[in-house]
Amino acid sequence: MSRLARSPGAAAQQDYDLIVVGGGIQGACVALEASMRGLSVLLLERDDFGSHTSSATLKMVHGGLRYLRQADLPRFVESAKERSWYLRHFPDLVRPQRCVLPLDGKGWRKASLFRAALGLNDALSGRHNRALDSGRRIP
Repeated sequence: MSRLARSPGAAAQQDYDLIVVGGGIQGACVALEASMRGLSVLLLERDDFGSHTSSATLKMVHGGLRYLRQADLPRFVESAKERSWYLRHFPDLVRPQRCVLPLDGKGWRKASLFRAALGLNDALSGRHNRALDSGRRIP
């Protein structure tokens, strides 16, 4: 059967190493990762792939600064790894974007705190950036 076939009857006649339910970003990535590792994968989706997630997202692969603010370092490191993975595996689909963050000097929006967070970001995610071509690194 073709990789792109959408035939429930034919799919039911085969054995799979993994069945992924849901073709949103998480399900599609799990299916992709498993197939890249040589597993036979069936991805089940009610509608079209990503049809219910794409309209409600900015389609951003972020670096996890919000997790630094929450002092959730394991989640931050995981986010940096995932960002690097996307940049390596989908170089034509993921690219660094500039952004503007208003800093009003109150709470977490103090420039000094944000500079410190960016320094910590660089220190903790630097090794994941090193695996990327220089033009793909997040400054």
